[in-house]
Amino acid sequence: MPIGPIETAIMLAEGAIEAMAKRLFIALVLAVTSWVAAGQPAFGAARALFVGVEEYANPSHNLKGVKEDVKMFKEVLFRTGVLSEPETRTLLDKEATKANVVKTFQEWLIRGSAPGDTVLFYFSGHGIQIWDTNGDEQQDGRDEALMCWDSNATGQQEVREFLGRRGTAFPPANVRNFLLDDEIHDLLAQLQGRNILFFSDSCHSGSVYKRINPYFVQNKTLSVPVSYKSVFDPRMSTGSGKEPPRESTNIGGDLMADGLRIACFTASEDSQPAQIVNFDKDPKGIHSVFTWYLANGLSGRADYDKDGKITLGELGRYLEAEVKRDGFAQIPQHEFRPKDLETAVVSQDGLGPPPAPPTKTDSTKIACTMKGDATLSDDEKQRIKSSLSGNLPFVEWTDDLNRVTCLIEASKQGNVYGLRLSDSTGAYWEPHQDASLETALNAVAGDLKALYVQEKIASLQNLHTKMRLDLDYELKSSSPRPPGEVVAGDTIVFRARAQTPGYLYIFSVDTCGVIHPLYPGPDGNPSLLKANEEVTIGSDGAFVVEPPFGRETIFAILAATPSQSLAPYWRHNDIGDTNKPGITQQSQFLGTLRRELTQSGKPAGEWVSKRWPLKSFKSATE
Repeated sequence: MPIGPIETAIMLAEGAIEAMAKRLFIALVLAVTSWVAAGQPAFGAARALFVGVEEYANPSHNLKGVKEDVKMFKEVLFRTGVLSEPETRTLLDKEATKANVVKTFQEWLIRGSAPGDTVLFYFSGHGIQIWDTNGDEQQDGRDEALMCWDSNATGQQEVREFLGRRGTAFPPANVRNFLLDDEIHDLLAQLQGRNILFFSDSCHSGSVYKRINPYFVQNKTLSVPVSYKSVFDPRMSTGSGKEPPRESTNIGGDLMADGLRIACFTASEDSQPAQIVNFDKDPKGIHSVFTWYLANGLSGRADYDKDGKITLGELGRYLEAEVKRDGFAQIPQHEFRPKDLETAVVSQDGLGPPPAPPTKTDSTKIACTMKGDATLSDDEKQRIKSSLSGNLPFVEWTDDLNRVTCLIEASKQGNVYGLRLSDSTGAYWEPHQDASLETALNAVAGDLKALYVQEKIASLQNLHTKMRLDLDYELKSSSPRPPGEVVAGDTIVFRARAQTPGYLYIFSVDTCGVIHPLYPGPDGNPSLLKANEEVTIGSDGAFVVEPPFGRETIFAILAATPSQSLAPYWRHNDIGDTNKPGITQQSQFLGTLRRELTQSGKPAGEWVSKRWPLKSFKSATE
């Protein structure tokens, strides 16, 4: 899935990739005139190769939105004068066979460029892992590969043990016509003396991403057919059976050939999917997560220091931070060789003024659709819809999938009802099962309250602030936990460093939508965090994981001035009531927070926000 900057853009497949790729490409090409940022020589002429595969030879592997993304990306480049049509080559669908991609790369990017030029390679499509055969994959024994139009994999993935760790990948004998990272490395090695911009918007994993929601999201991992989890399936174990953390061997790391000047951006770590989502904010429609954020970053939002220029380093940090912040199940990666490419300018005034931050209207509704299987009668389905919308006035039902922001799945097994919420990121919330439909409805109503409150707070963003906050948490637990998961009894310690002085507020929203003020203390009066001062919060064990369990979110806000209007809320442990259907108290808090941070729908004053999605459980094996 990928992006297409300067001369070498392999673009393989999916819809949103292109938007981001476009801006990246633009940015990179702009480097021709703006590479002077740290005394770097200016880029020379640029050439780009875009490769996108939306419709594969095997229709079961088709993706959505790829060709539209490619079109959008190129239009941005042309409109800004970064590229003209003669400087680009585009391979789509049937044109993007492995042989043709390699041939075009050699003729257009290698033989068609000279030392000092900039080339861009943009790929959008599927990606997989294949067991390594030449021994160069020292970390995990697996090659990453891009899936061309005529690529094919047969049979099952194979489980092997490498360096004491178990992993899965396709056996080499079962795949054909994939573009291996080894082969891409050899092609790039022939571009000595050029500046290379490589964008891959694809998965680099062969594992099945089981928690995929077909209403909202698709991923680019090629695998055996995915069977969607039933409402009655138990959650996957988070115990010791999971593969232990290891160093990422993302495709970008395998392309860092000696002597090359290369900036590599990829959609995810090697073990993660790259998602496609139906976005309800500009650019609206079905887009790849990576390319959507890439487009927004290059359009101005990645300009962290507000100097009118976006460096490669700023772009990489923006992609990683914003995709993580919004809770998607992938972490964009970036690598540079040499390291000083981090300061190279990829975008400046040539893109025009940065767009205003998206207008996050305070919608009073969330649009839901319901999927009820044949085990439920029509009366039971209607009862579910009437109960939820009757008790939760912010819920509206729709069959228009372009408007849907959440899905309620309902089923029945014997006399037990099962209900589960899926949100717009494609993530499943924990299922609720009970012999009483009312009990199950009350539980999923709590999920809907949490989703509404969490999304309203998350929508408050100040992308152009000069304030900077480094904030992370440390988990104190009796046993290791997967990232983003906590269990009862774990304690959380926050570590904060304000690069610019400000006043810090930390609070959480639990899985029932109740807001819990965490920091400052009950007086609500925060102390000033000085520039570059590091503070530790919660080392006394104050923040302990307790019920209710499920999908929670921790929020933090660093503001240039303390808030008198927020102080009263910090005198309470809870804002809201789990046992009541409404969200009156939460709405009051949301209104105060919005008035404190925005004016006429736009950010007011200097402040920056952070958030961490968490999944909490009663025990590690629940």
